[in-house]
Amino acid sequence: MNKINPETIELIEELQPFSVLLNADNAIAGLGRTLRRRYRHLQVGALFSEYFEVLNPKGDGLTVHPGLGDEPRFLMIRLREKELRLRGGARRVGPDTILLELSPAISSDAELGKTGLKYDDLPLYDNTLDLVISLRAHRDALNRSEEHTSELQSRGLISYAV
Repeated sequence: MNKINPETIELIEELQPFSVLLNADNAIAGLGRTLRRRYRHLQVGALFSEYFEVLNPKGDGLTVHPGLGDEPRFLMIRLREKELRLRGGARRVGPDTILLELSPAISSDAELGKTGLKYDDLPLYDNTLDLVISLRAHRDALNRSEEHTSELQSRGLISYAV
């Protein structure tokens, strides 16, 4: 996998309002638009553990190396000093980047009021981000395949009959 580019980070932040991107040092590399807007104290570059606590799986530091493998994993976290619990998945999106795709774990109007969120902050599911990431991964795989094919052709290891 190639390093995740700033354009992709911006897209994830816009389409996944409660997302958190982590780099290899477990520092926050990106925050979804709702987290940035509603919780202005969250800072890109700060350590994940400074603002968030992992509730499930217990004792998981969410380290990128060696931590999370290539398989997505469910987790529940809590925003420290707030009543907001978030649940979702963690998956690797680059060699040094983990994407936490989260949504609020809210079960009542009273709980919503404690979080500082409003109904319009809550996302409706939109698979646009899944499609964009899949298309970019496919494009990158095709580019790598073309590069490998060209290299093998230049070495005379393969040829195409016309």
